[in-house]
Amino acid sequence: MTRTASLLVTERRDLLSVGERLVGEFQGEWAAGAVFAEVALCRAALVRAGVRAGLAAATEAMARGRLVRHADAAQELAKALAGRERN
Repeated sequence: MTRTASLLVTERRDLLSVGERLVGEFQGEWAAGAVFAEVALCRAALVRAGVRAGLAAATEAMARGRLVRHADAAQELAKALAGRERN
């Protein structure tokens, strides 16, 4: 296997493990498909921005932050809707 192919395999394995860690972390809050989709979106944005070194770590941090923000926004929306139903 060439060096480039080896790097691609390693990168894909790292990104898969990132997705698996985040699925476990957000289990019960987000569906696995939603987590993997967020990881893919974050990875694509980082690649477009030119990130190469530490791509897996950067992807994990970015995806975790976005998932937390989305979860917080969903909780706020649920509270607001529950407040409306009471009135």
